[in-house]
Amino acid sequence: MTSESSGRLPIKLMQCERCGKPVARLIFAPTGTHGRGEFEDVARMTFALCTEQPLPTWIVGPGNPVDILTAADPMEIRSMVMPIWPEHGALFESSPSQFNCTIRALQDSHCGQPPKAIVIRAFASAISPTRGER
Repeated sequence: MTSESSGRLPIKLMQCERCGKPVARLIFAPTGTHGRGEFEDVARMTFALCTEQPLPTWIVGPGNPVDILTAADPMEIRSMVMPIWPEHGALFESSPSQFNCTIRALQDSHCGQPPKAIVIRAFASAISPTRGER
């Protein structure tokens, strides 16, 4: 897993566990990003990045404040997520533990060999500690 930046937005490249090549990109939206329009603003800001290095890409919003206060495990803090590359999709709510299944499937299908055991924590560690209404 590597980090890159698009302006001021934190971005994580999720890599194949066998060959190290990137298989997906997570763009972490700033605190205060709640609705589809704000997610679309982030998508416009990162469009050039997506076309230069075409990878499956999702925008991940700030963590749900109720989850931040009550979740014992950061992997269970839900956020709004929106796919933006190769196709735009609807906003949906997901926790890191749920969304990691999507990333794992991309990693597993990349090189065709069994992956090394690893826990993906980029999603959980990058969730902002505050969030307003969704």
